Amino acid sequence: MRQILATLLVGLLLFLAHGVESHKAHHKKLKSKKPSPSIKNSKNSSLSTRARRSPPPPRPKRKFKRSPPPRRRPSPPSPRRKRPPPPRRRSPPPRASRSPPPPRSPRSPPPAPLVLEPTFYSYDVIQELPHNTSSFTQGLQYEEICNEPSVGGTTKCRDIFWESTGLYGRSAVKEVELSTGKTIRMRNLPDSDFGEGLTKLNDVLYQLTWKSGKTWTYHPDNFNNYKITKTPLNDGWGATHDGTNLIVGDSTDTLYFIDPSTMKTVRTIKVQDGNRTVKWLNELEYIKGTIYANVFTTPCIAQIDPNSGKVTGWLYMDGLRQQVIDGTDSDDPVPDALNGIAWDEKRKKLYVTGKFWPTMFHVRQKVMSGVSDEMKQKIREECIIDPMRPL
Repeated sequence: MRQILATLLVGLLLFLAHGVESHKAHHKKLKSKKPSPSIKNSKNSSLSTRARRSPPPPRPKRKFKRSPPPRRRPSPPSPRRKRPPPPRRRSPPPRASRSPPPPRSPRSPPPAPLVLEPTFYSYDVIQELPHNTSSFTQGLQYEEICNEPSVGGTTKCRDIFWESTGLYGRSAVKEVELSTGKTIRMRNLPDSDFGEGLTKLNDVLYQLTWKSGKTWTYHPDNFNNYKITKTPLNDGWGATHDGTNLIVGDSTDTLYFIDPSTMKTVRTIKVQDGNRTVKWLNELEYIKGTIYANVFTTPCIAQIDPNSGKVTGWLYMDGLRQQVIDGTDSDDPVPDALNGIAWDEKRKKLYVTGKFWPTMFHVRQKVMSGVSDEMKQKIREECIIDPMRPL
């Protein structure tokens, strides 16, 4: 035990002696170098003793500047990657067999536009008035004419018809007394003119002529005060007005609305019953917003919408001409076609007559009740002239 302790003591002494020698050698090395200017042995220095003893050696200055790091070249853009094709859809597993669905019914075609069927009318005779059997009636219009009263006097009114008659050498314009059928005054047309439709608008009487556009215009108080003008028509037939424009026909299915100040066509309408054209429109009358038209050679009066030209009604005057024929004297001309319509707006009276008829009829139209489809077809066949039928 003593020997071990002695050995340890000797080693410790050798270690201490070696440390003292190395410390002296290091101190001599520091003295041989100049002290750093920042570290001086002054009384005011606040550096610790350890700092004054061993200042860190200065780093050697580099002769060359540090080269900047090399610039990196931009890498080329990577090529676009193609989108992978969409994965194939797997076919669904087969389903259990089912009964096939019932076949779909084909779509029904769109409904056809609604076509309103015209109303069918018959008539009642209310009153029979005399009519001149020599008058080949082509135009007719009712008017109540009242005289200006004298001082302290009373106003006197009278009911008359303005009438246009036809045939070459017998055509005329007339003022006719309603109650007696007597001609109050008249003016004959030249033998070369065939009188046709007549109407009064803005205190002017207009009288058309057949197979020409020639129109006679008169002052109602004096037939000798007249002018001759032209319409766009090549053939004059019926005439009436709507309060603004003249409405005239030319035997076709077309009605013309004419400005009376210029005698130029404003517009036209085509007259149709359903999809069938209605031609040979003869004497015309404008009644409560509807155009009434005799259809030549027939017992029919078409009621026409002035905006669309659609026939909204048929006044079927079957039997009236035969009644006239049965009551005609053998010396009188044979009554010809129904032609002539006049309307008393004040009293709501409808008058009709015909060519060479001895009678003017005050009639009232009435709706046909319970009329069968066969009867409607019969009336249409009689009222609508075959478009290919020559005049």
